[in-house]
Amino acid sequence: MGLASYLVKRAVERLILLLIFTAFVWMLVLGIPQLLGINPAYHFINPSEFLHSKNPELAEQLAIQSIDRGLGLNYPLEVQFFIYFIHMLTLNLGVCPVNHQSVAVCLLSALPFTVILTIPPVIFQTLASIYLGSIAAIKRNTKIDVAIMNYFIVDYNLPIFVITLFLWFLFAVALKIYPISVYNEVQNWTNIVTDLKVFWLPWLILTFIYGFSTRGILMRNAMIENLDSDFIKYERLAGLREKIVRAHARRVSIIPVIVRTAIDLAFAISGDFFIEVYFGIPGLGYKLFYAALGDEIMIVLGSTFLLTLYAIILLYFVDLVEFIIDPRARRSVK
Repeated sequence: MGLASYLVKRAVERLILLLIFTAFVWMLVLGIPQLLGINPAYHFINPSEFLHSKNPELAEQLAIQSIDRGLGLNYPLEVQFFIYFIHMLTLNLGVCPVNHQSVAVCLLSALPFTVILTIPPVIFQTLASIYLGSIAAIKRNTKIDVAIMNYFIVDYNLPIFVITLFLWFLFAVALKIYPISVYNEVQNWTNIVTDLKVFWLPWLILTFIYGFSTRGILMRNAMIENLDSDFIKYERLAGLREKIVRAHARRVSIIPVIVRTAIDLAFAISGDFFIEVYFGIPGLGYKLFYAALGDEIMIVLGSTFLLTLYAIILLYFVDLVEFIIDPRARRSVK
């Protein structure tokens, strides 16, 4: 099987996965309530916005009818799902009931904040986990290996939300060297200095507190396994230098790290609401947190679909990288 056939096969599999997850969310929010005789359109409106109307009940009923038409709730269930799925694929995610802004526009406006918050730490963590995991594997059962693994274990077991709250209180409240909330500051970015002023503490927390322990342990274990594998033994018997042999083992060993990084990035890009809410960064996690508190179902549904779509695209990219890097993956699909 060539690269083109492999990519087509994976694309079909990922599309089926997206369809299944979308069907699950649709059944949970729209399908099951209708089977129970409940009109789910009532969950998509904010009754308080009709209080100042001359006839609140009529305004609310008109809004319900509009949602029924928009979501196709007056059609059979199978037709409703088809309409819902097409709306999701075309990013027709509805309108936010609070400010009457498109949900897609609302979410996309929050995306840059989350990207700037999460991408730099993820890049650094991945490079550091590959390096430290490689060193631990090469120096296995030595003091260096023990020290690195102890750090990974401690990092993995840190109480994330407690550490985040403590550092925010220390730097923002006690020492006053960081703003209590950066919400107003990030609205008017001017240059890189402003970005560093706003994001240095969240970056520090995401990098060294949230850590890269899982990826580091995966790298160490995978490289130990590959260093003991037959193909590495054959390369040593063939007289290849140890530096080259280790480079080959490292290249194959980064596959599980890349996969894990893709999974971590899928969660990271959804917005870490601990960081975003504590520090007032209006990213996706911030939007989703307050949407859930305000019962803004359209935003919750839209963000769920967008994040699922993003995760599936990311995993598809991982499939491509694995096919290119790992010769065993190419042999397995022939």
